[in-house]
Amino acid sequence: INSLIDEFHLLTSQYQQLLKKITVNNYQIQRTDEYCRLINYTINIIQEKINHVNINPSRHKRSLVNGLGRIIKFITGNLDAYDGERYEKIFSHIKENELNVNNQLKEHFSVISELISNFNSTVQDIRFNNEQIKFKLMEIDNFMKTYSNKALSDSIIETLSLQQLVFDLILSMFQDIENSITFCKLGTLHPSIIGTHQLLEELTKLSTFYNSKLPLENILDIEPTIKVTCAIHEDEIIYFLKVPLSDQLEYSLYYLRPVPTLRLDEYVTIFPSVNYLLKSNVSVIPLSDNCNLGNLIHCNKKLISNQNAKCETEILKSESTKQCQYTNVKFEDNWIEQIPESNQHLAIFPFGDKIEIHNKLSSEISELKGIFLISRDNNEIFYKGQSLHSESHSPGQPKLISNLKFEILDHQLTNVSLTLKELNLRNVNLNQLKRLEPLEPLDLSLFFTPSIWTILLYLLIVAFVSYTTIMYCKHANVKV
Repeated sequence: INSLIDEFHLLTSQYQQLLKKITVNNYQIQRTDEYCRLINYTINIIQEKINHVNINPSRHKRSLVNGLGRIIKFITGNLDAYDGERYEKIFSHIKENELNVNNQLKEHFSVISELISNFNSTVQDIRFNNEQIKFKLMEIDNFMKTYSNKALSDSIIETLSLQQLVFDLILSMFQDIENSITFCKLGTLHPSIIGTHQLLEELTKLSTFYNSKLPLENILDIEPTIKVTCAIHEDEIIYFLKVPLSDQLEYSLYYLRPVPTLRLDEYVTIFPSVNYLLKSNVSVIPLSDNCNLGNLIHCNKKLISNQNAKCETEILKSESTKQCQYTNVKFEDNWIEQIPESNQHLAIFPFGDKIEIHNKLSSEISELKGIFLISRDNNEIFYKGQSLHSESHSPGQPKLISNLKFEILDHQLTNVSLTLKELNLRNVNLNQLKRLEPLEPLDLSLFFTPSIWTILLYLLIVAFVSYTTIMYCKHANVKV
């Protein structure tokens, strides 16, 4: 970036030189006034961008010599230690194997050389234009000696126009840099970092090495899953794009939520220990949170949970609840809530209630009692005057277990009977009775243990009474 900043400063210096040549007469000032105001505005904006990007090589070199001994300074604030160390190793490896693509791929990374070349090429174009402006300034010096004011003004206008174009190009580059850093801090991919077409080309090159583990069916589905991190090394900004590799085994994503079921005269349900699970033909994997949803569902391996999910696994594999524990649920009133994962509403009406259903052809009022999953489809449904509309749409579909068998074991007491016989004291042999030992006298000290605070309190009371008595006697003697 320093090369770009240097060209900006050079261009600004040349512009200042040109301004000194404009103040020859009013005719030149009038013709160049609009150009100068635009260029001055652009210069101020570029300077603000440079300050915002905050690239200061000398200050950064001092920060390199710190207790951590880091090679690069990460801009992204939420970077964990593992990723930080890995990125530093990648950076060191890049310096040693910048052009060796095979060695890079063995370390599971690749340098996007095209973007670097494009940036350097643009800086070269700016440098070339600065050289052209330098020659034009020399021509203007000659024009001031030999040509008329109009010819001189035309040359100045041409030079200002070229300077404005170069300033605009520099501003565009710093705008992209500023945007890229902003989105990088958010960990989000943005065209200012890499365009969709360039990203697809790079991933296509890498896909041959990773044996189709890069899902390239639709690049727009992949972009939200790419994590971005950026760092500064001297005058370079380095962008790390973490692209996930896909497991070739396909899974179905399940979201489990407790839905009460009426059993005899009470409601029971199962509260799952995990809500999200992946199911394949081979296994069931519990997750700690939801995956990234889109046309393609992407689940990070970090979401795999160690939670015991025997109950949930048994339900998904064999639709059995033998491993589950039922919980009684009591409802004081009718209750309804939205299930966004299946685009439905769960209605629990133990006391019965009414809903209104309207469509283009007809309207009706349905009375419901029990437990229902309500889908709107093309209807407008109202409950107590409120429309049951979905705030979002999900590709999920409900899966209901058919022929559910309640595996609730009732604990029964064993058949035990007690028979009480009459006892005649005359038939009791006194020799079989044990003599009771006399009770030991109680130790009153256990109950009346003096406390130091109690003693002090008593002493204070005695002292107060004595003092009051003495003062009263003195007062009586004085009065007499």
